[in-house]
Amino acid sequence: MGNQTITETAKFELRKAILTGDIPPGTRLVPAKLEQQFNLSRICIREAIKELSGTGIVESASQRGATIAQPVEFSELREIYDIRYQLEGRASFLGTQKISDSDIIKMEILQNKIDHNNEIELSDFLLNQEFHMILYRASGWRYLIKAIERIFDQVLLFRSSLYNRYGTNTKCVVYDEEYQKDYLVEHHKILASLRERNPEKVQKNMVDHIKKQGFDNIYRLYELVIQKESTEVGE
Repeated sequence: MGNQTITETAKFELRKAILTGDIPPGTRLVPAKLEQQFNLSRICIREAIKELSGTGIVESASQRGATIAQPVEFSELREIYDIRYQLEGRASFLGTQKISDSDIIKMEILQNKIDHNNEIELSDFLLNQEFHMILYRASGWRYLIKAIERIFDQVLLFRSSLYNRYGTNTKCVVYDEEYQKDYLVEHHKILASLRERNPEKVQKNMVDHIKKQGFDNIYRLYELVIQKESTEVGE
């Protein structure tokens, strides 16, 4: 295994821990501790932190070192979603025109993994992200794909922070059976219209999916968190 491969593994594991809330916002990233946590070399951990710095989920300061970024405010997240509808809708349209059969198969394999998960976990949103990104990358965009990836990470960081603020029963309340059913149905609708090579249909299905299973679901969770925290303050 080459050094680059080990570094990429460290970056993947660290990013996953951040975006699933295992390492919460504000946490200082200490390579010696992360080395033990991930059982990877300190050099690779340092390289992973360096690569994630400036992406929006890890911030570096000369005095404090690297820390996990705080999630954006909800008002900013609302604006982020308005951008997502436009940017990802267009990437879906262009990606449908250019995507290869082998990439569609990759999306189907990912979807099969999602289908067979009994309950939705935060880690499933990483599979969901890759499902989307395969299609978006097919658009041929270079700079904007990086922008989409960073936006996706900000959404996941915000979602995981709400999950942790609400508590362990969030999954039952927010990712219920109806949500999971709709989530899977909408992914399969995207795949079906993609196999038809119908850009307009893929774009519509994708934007509808981002609105309903993305923003609407996060807004529902956000309201639950605010209600819970207001109740706790009043006690």
